[in-house]
Amino acid sequence: MVGNSKADAALLDEMINNIQFIPGDFTRAVNDSVKLIAETAPDANNLLRQYVAFASQRAASHLNDELKGAWAARTIQMKAQVKRQEEVAKAIYDRRMNSIEQALKIAEQHNISRSATDVPAEELPDSEMFLLGRPMLQARLENLQAVGPAFDLDYDQNRAMLTP
Repeated sequence: MVGNSKADAALLDEMINNIQFIPGDFTRAVNDSVKLIAETAPDANNLLRQYVAFASQRAASHLNDELKGAWAARTIQMKAQVKRQEEVAKAIYDRRMNSIEQALKIAEQHNISRSATDVPAEELPDSEMFLLGRPMLQARLENLQAVGPAFDLDYDQNRAMLTP
């Protein structure tokens, strides 16, 4: 079966039509079997091998296409999720920056040069953050600008999955 590929395919199709599949019987411990009619036993053996190789290649190709499609869909979903995570982190960062900038303006207006509260900075509401004083607020602002938005572990994992 070498030569004209259309003729070979037609011949292979015709020979494949001569293959009969006989399902086994589990209750009688009889395995599935295949019956093939060909001119000679070697021809039957060769045809069966070609058919198995063809069917295997086609099944692998279909599976590969399905996997590529599923991975493409998952990649699109991951990219959208990463974008949302970046937008959320940026929004939180912007709010935090604005809060510190506003507190710094108020501290400057009231000339608060050092902390005017005994409440720990982490427990202080945004509305009273100006009580930390200009130096502390300036340091927080510079630190936040240097570090940028904060991302969680899920974001890092999602980015890693998208890395080729």
